[in-house]
Amino acid sequence: MTNPVSAALDELIDQITSWPYGMPVRAMEQVLATGEAAIPAIAGALARWQDDEARNPLWLLVLLGELRSPLGIEPLIRQLSRTDLDLLAQAAGEALAKLGPPAVPALTELARSREPLQRLHAYGTLGWIGDEQAYALLADALPHDPELGHVLATALADQGRAEAIALLFREYQTCEPWQRVEFEEAIQDLHRGQRRPPLWSRDWRLRYRRLPTLEQAFEPDWVFIAAVVHGDRELTEKRSTVPLRSLEEITGAPPEPAEPPEACEDCGAMIEYPTGLPVFPETALSAVTYQLRFLAEAREDDLEDLFDLLDEIEYEEWEQRDRGEPVAPAARARWNDEVEELGVCRQTCQWLIEQGVEQVGPARALLLAEAARLADRYGDPEGLLRPVRPRGARGLKVGRNDPCPCGSGLKYKRC
Repeated sequence: MTNPVSAALDELIDQITSWPYGMPVRAMEQVLATGEAAIPAIAGALARWQDDEARNPLWLLVLLGELRSPLGIEPLIRQLSRTDLDLLAQAAGEALAKLGPPAVPALTELARSREPLQRLHAYGTLGWIGDEQAYALLADALPHDPELGHVLATALADQGRAEAIALLFREYQTCEPWQRVEFEEAIQDLHRGQRRPPLWSRDWRLRYRRLPTLEQAFEPDWVFIAAVVHGDRELTEKRSTVPLRSLEEITGAPPEPAEPPEACEDCGAMIEYPTGLPVFPETALSAVTYQLRFLAEAREDDLEDLFDLLDEIEYEEWEQRDRGEPVAPAARARWNDEVEELGVCRQTCQWLIEQGVEQVGPARALLLAEAARLADRYGDPEGLLRPVRPRGARGLKVGRNDPCPCGSGLKYKRC
């Protein structure tokens, strides 16, 4: 007799791996609610559909990381070893970092590989795990693997241990000139006590969304970038080099100045992000009213879940880029405006989710409160918060995805 729980789990995994666009957040949350018991089914699906182009194994790797169970180590290490699938190797490394010290023995074994890219991914992942054994392995490998000295330097900086400075400076003096940048940055970060939060520490429901601008990839971490650069002589030759310096010169160098805040050319006011969008005082209220209108249109389309809304935006972004940029100036300008509008909608949803809001109703309430605050701060000379239509005036309701009544042939939301 079929176990109904297993059958439901298999159905969810099937749905997740064949999700057409966006990210199957709610289905993935259901799998996570199953807990550690879901891992055999996830690992089995990962092995079964690894090379099936109709399936997306990325979401399975994300699930294994979020479940934080040692049972996920073996399938994740297997995926990390497949460095030809660089995007999936990146996701597997980040998932293993979330598992922490239990993953160190398996990563240690991979770090002994003859394949440089496998060692690279193992070193990078070990750098994210604050563990004595992980640190010892990285420190021991530093003088013995000069080919990846720059990777080991960055991984040791991620460990955040000041005692690594002496080790790093010793190898810095004999490393390849193009590797000095990473060694100096690692020494400076450790000297100043700076530790950058890894990208995988963000909310997974936003972290792993694939961006149209990156051709279906999510934001790359430093390990991914190092793997792309590795072995590419042309990229290596183009890298900037710095002259050899003393330890005192390296640690005494002033930090890079922060980017100055952007100022309005007219009033001199600084740019702000009150609702996730870059605005000046004169545009702040109009921006939040646009965000409110966007959410109102989503509600008209019966989209209440912000993750569903993000999926719709992503689908439209893919459609827009598949059509390509038109040649005619007027059409090209309209195309660019639409791309920018979709980016604003995406930023709005992401900012709201980061604030802990996941439904349109609470999102509108949050934005309305922010709009009132901004109006109180800057005024509302254009009457943006006042009703723009007389009471009782009603027109034909047009959905945002319906053809515009004007006859332009565009969707209402685009016209």
